[in-house]
Amino acid sequence: MKRCITLCVLVLSLCCFGTVRAEPLVLVAPEYPPQIVADPAAPFGVRGAAVEIVAEAMRRTGLPFEIRPLPWARGMHLVKDGSVDGIINVYWKPDRAEFLDFCSEELFHDRVSFFATDRTLRWDGDIRLLAGKSVGVVLGYSYGPIVDDALRRGLFSRVVEYYSVQELMNGLISGKVQLIPSDYDVAFTEAEKIGMSQMLNPLGLPVENVSSFLAFSRLRKLTAVRDRVDCSLREMHKDGTIASIIKRYFRKIDAGS
Repeated sequence: MKRCITLCVLVLSLCCFGTVRAEPLVLVAPEYPPQIVADPAAPFGVRGAAVEIVAEAMRRTGLPFEIRPLPWARGMHLVKDGSVDGIINVYWKPDRAEFLDFCSEELFHDRVSFFATDRTLRWDGDIRLLAGKSVGVVLGYSYGPIVDDALRRGLFSRVVEYYSVQELMNGLISGKVQLIPSDYDVAFTEAEKIGMSQMLNPLGLPVENVSSFLAFSRLRKLTAVRDRVDCSLREMHKDGTIASIIKRYFRKIDAGS
């Protein structure tokens, strides 16, 4: 009888928590340097802060997984229709929550700032003072509630959409737009790649800090997996693992900029 009860508990545990899984979880990673960087020499063909954090969290769950670098639009399409299991480094939005099951524990938070090339441009943090400026954004990206709301309300005189962060940076440097919103580290990483970081003028401190998450396709019904990953991420925040990874990748913001 005791043996039977033990067996039942084990079976229930496997059903509830998905310990045994035949196929690896497939997580897509849209390139977003330095958080996600395509690198054929790296494990999974991709590296970066978000990749390291998610890979360690998945290892702690004991579940098989793989990470695939994909363009942003393609990755979102595949996770939305359930062709892959999850997506790394995504902001929470109400419309996204309809098809994405977000972890409750953040990977880290992005420091979203406005950037210009005009060194005479000053800004005190009131987004209304940027009215009438032309702005560039990446198609399909979110920049957090404050910037997203300003874009939705038509605050800016002109909004130019680009297909990648690299194109966005080129648009700013070439003068096609006056401003771009971007995570602080991402902006400088992209500008450094084209030797133009000295041209970037971050307008004061970040507009806001926006949490970035790992999220799973709702069509894949992976709530139990999400909960296990959350436990791993919570543990990693507590033991300093995530802070250590962030320190290696993210630069200190100059408050005097």
